[in-house]
Amino acid sequence: MLCDSCLSFVDMHVDFSRAYRIYQIAYNQKISVKCSELLSIGQEFTQQCANLIAKLESRQEFCLARDVARLANLPVDEITLHEVGAQRLNPAV
Repeated sequence: MLCDSCLSFVDMHVDFSRAYRIYQIAYNQKISVKCSELLSIGQEFTQQCANLIAKLESRQEFCLARDVARLANLPVDEITLHEVGAQRLNPAV
């Protein structure tokens, strides 16, 4: 659940359910995110999601990285390429 101070950043243009699902992914993976940026519009939101995707990719959590990308309306092609590259380097993944 989002903290009370984070909820104060919600405005009418934010897709709260989408931001909350992205927050849940980060929380469940024990990745720190800035709630205020997840609930913002524009560059801050995009940058926060890109940072989360990069952390998930570094942990080889490609499915979750794609989920975040889809929720944030970011391209998923590059994530798939990273996953294929990781599988070639380590076939057990």
